[in-house]
Amino acid sequence: MAVYPAAPYKNDQGEISGAVETLIDVTERHQAEEAVQEAVKKLNLLSSITRHDILNKITMLQGLMMLIAEAVGDDSEATEYVNMGKGAITAIKKQIEFTRTYQDIGLNKPEWNDIADIILNVSKELIIKDISLSISLEGIQVYADPLIRKVFYNLMDNSIRHGEGVTRICCSFVIQDDALIIRYADDGIGIPTDEKVLIFEKGYGKNSGLGMFLVREILSITHITIRETGEYQNGALFEIIVPKGIYRFSHNEGRSLTTKA
Repeated sequence: MAVYPAAPYKNDQGEISGAVETLIDVTERHQAEEAVQEAVKKLNLLSSITRHDILNKITMLQGLMMLIAEAVGDDSEATEYVNMGKGAITAIKKQIEFTRTYQDIGLNKPEWNDIADIILNVSKELIIKDISLSISLEGIQVYADPLIRKVFYNLMDNSIRHGEGVTRICCSFVIQDDALIIRYADDGIGIPTDEKVLIFEKGYGKNSGLGMFLVREILSITHITIRETGEYQNGALFEIIVPKGIYRFSHNEGRSLTTKA
């Protein structure tokens, strides 16, 4: 039962002679919300079981492909078909594994995240070598889906794997028109002009084409957007635009960090 503040009731002389209190029964709404949550849990459980079974079959197929490869020996044409089969199996596996993360987007309530801590922890997880990491985010916290760590994991992983000789990663911010812009930059080859928008589309990319699409989807939960504005062959520059009210400064304001990860 929801109770709203009482409104004063006045008589013909304008004097307050009573109050009107509004009561609304919200039991059905709560029951509907609980039903939806329960349905989501059951669907996720079904997805998990199905994904597990499919991955087991894929593992079996990978083993069979190895046996087939041994059986065909030096037959170049057969070997080519085997390699095509291996590639298809690997692609399917990546897509199935992607669904594990995607089903969790929006499942948990957004929360305040310390961006500097996330980036530092991700760099340790990736165990990057010979890359200087500079973090100048001055105690910034962003209200986002808990999966936001995957945003920076994918950005950093792309720098390492596709940046072609990245030696420096810098994370900073600016405030423009009340919006916070988090800047993630590296000194690698960068993104070609005709790919700057395409990289965020599902299926576009060097591997599964799902990483940057996932980044965009995670951020969009709390209306955060991302764009790439670097100059090709002079490094990648990703700008994460956080609207007013979705970011705040913690008591650690003024903190910056430069490290050799």
